[in-house]
Amino acid sequence: MSWVFKDFVDNRGDNEIRQWLDSLSKPVRFKIDARIRYLQTADQLRPPYVEKWVTEDGLYEVRVVFGGVQYRTLGCYGPERRTFVLLIGAEEHGGKLEPRDAVSIAVARMNIIKDGSHTCEHFG
Repeated sequence: MSWVFKDFVDNRGDNEIRQWLDSLSKPVRFKIDARIRYLQTADQLRPPYVEKWVTEDGLYEVRVVFGGVQYRTLGCYGPERRTFVLLIGAEEHGGKLEPRDAVSIAVARMNIIKDGSHTCEHFG
């Protein structure tokens, strides 16, 4: 059974994940979307591609390295079965995320999507 990946959509209807991806170079976008397509077919979302975020319950990161840069898409499971919602994209530099408030934004968005709203299917 496959996984469904969804993107966070703000109150205006803007897809925050697609906007972040579109701000990246084409090769990076391709690699991140390819990783998500691969994960859609995985039995389980697990390391080394998906890791639990240590400081926040329920928060995970999809990990991609390209050109020496660590790209992190923070997300969470559900609310539907076998669904993973991408909440915010970030880059990791020296153990710190950019944007610096990525974790707090992800947690706030995680609380917003609990009822299944503010998401759309991820298309890579």
